[in-house]
Amino acid sequence: MALDADNMLRGVDGDGPFETEEGYRYYKLAYDDYDKKTDLGFYYGAPDGGPFEMRMGLAYLAVPESAMSQTSEAAPAHFVFGGDGDVTTIRDIEAEGNAKEPVIYNMAGQRVEAIRQPGIYFVNGVRRSW
Repeated sequence: MALDADNMLRGVDGDGPFETEEGYRYYKLAYDDYDKKTDLGFYYGAPDGGPFEMRMGLAYLAVPESAMSQTSEAAPAHFVFGGDGDVTTIRDIEAEGNAKEPVIYNMAGQRVEAIRQPGIYFVNGVRRSW
């Protein structure tokens, strides 16, 4: 499956470190303070934005260094979501038409033809785990 060049969210299909590309910094979705559930955002998972261990079915953010601000010598160590701490969700997902075959999307929002590995998918608009 081809990746959308503008999508910086990447998934992994196995446990362990993921395959890296030169010229990128890598971030994991996390809280700044996990116990208090504050400052949800993308944070370095390893020093200097290097690769880190992931579990199968999860995703990370791969940001090209060329897309980062040229006004600072260092890349940002995190991107925190704004707002008042409210969690946002996907609501009212609708399947495309009345297709006889199931319409399947992965967690990256990409339409897939079939479920080939364990993970979370949306099948005809309903969240399913395999």
